[in-house]
Amino acid sequence: MTKFIIVTDSAFTTNPIRDAITAFLEAKGWSSWHWFQDLWLVSTDAATEPTRIDSLREEIKAAIPAVKHIMVMTTEGIRQHSGLVPKDSVPWLRQYWHPSANDK
Repeated sequence: MTKFIIVTDSAFTTNPIRDAITAFLEAKGWSSWHWFQDLWLVSTDAATEPTRIDSLREEIKAAIPAVKHIMVMTTEGIRQHSGLVPKDSVPWLRQYWHPSANDK
């Protein structure tokens, strides 16, 4: 089982885009908690291959080209993130949210 978090930016993400993300996750057979407008807590089933978050981000972008800002983050093991984010936000992510061997 893999668990991860997906977030979008409400300034760029319309309700139809949010619905498309939810439908994308459901089509994969994954369970998601989506009670906050721009947040999905996702759990795959035990039989699912571990999900690479960079691959998942690309799958979502390919399936829903209107997605402009999205971040996918792991919740287990080494901290990882992959996203389409504002360029000015990247230095903070690299400094404070970069994968670390201490995250195990």
